[in-house]
Parts: sequence; structure tokens; C-alpha cells
Amino acid sequence: MSEQPSLFDVEEVEHTDVPPRKRIAETSRESFAQIRPELQAHHAKTRAALQEFIAAFGFHPTSGELTEWLLRQGRAFDVNTIRPDLTRMKDTHYVRITGKRICSHSGRKCFVWSPA
Repeated sequence: MSEQPSLFDVEEVEHTDVPPRKRIAETSRESFAQIRPELQAHHAKTRAALQEFIAAFGFHPTSGELTEWLLRQGRAFDVNTIRPDLTRMKDTHYVRITGKRICSHSGRKCFVWSPA
């Protein structure tokens, strides 16, 4: 009968400061290249909507407030069409987070967005 190893008998693992690079499949790269022009156009529309909201209401919206406003105009389907765009655009410095406040749509503390 074999003896169960102790939880404290751990092999030494070499640690580095640089995390391993994520491998991305070639098919994923090809798919992204195909949708990139559409994605850029979609981001431009989302950024324009953000600017329109600020001009119309005089304050920077949360993603929920922006989505609710776009839904009323028939320009968005749900929060999942806006929130991921804002996050991707933040990563490319196209928009930025200017703070946090209670969202009038959700009642929760949320990020407030602004064009960069």
C-alpha cells in the first residue's frame, strides 16, 4: 500500500517576475483581424454616444446610465453591448474612468466614463 504524500512535501518551483505569455491560436488571430474594422467603427459609435450623453445631460455617465439612454433611443440592445466596449476602449486609452458614484440605473456604486 502506498503512503499518501503530505501536503507540506511540496516541490520547489522556480518563480519568475514575468508571467508566461498567453498563447493565442492562429484561428483566433485571423478572426480578430476580420472583425477589427467593424470593432473600430463600433467603438467610434460608442464613444460618440458617450460624448452625446455628456452634452445632453452635463455629467459623465456610468455604463448602466449610458446603456439605458441608448436603449430608449433604440441604439443598444442591453448592457452587454456597451460595458465590454467601454472596457476595451479603456485598455486602448480611447475612453477613461473619471471616478465612481451611485448609478441612477442600478443603484450601485459604478465607474463613471469619459472620452479620453
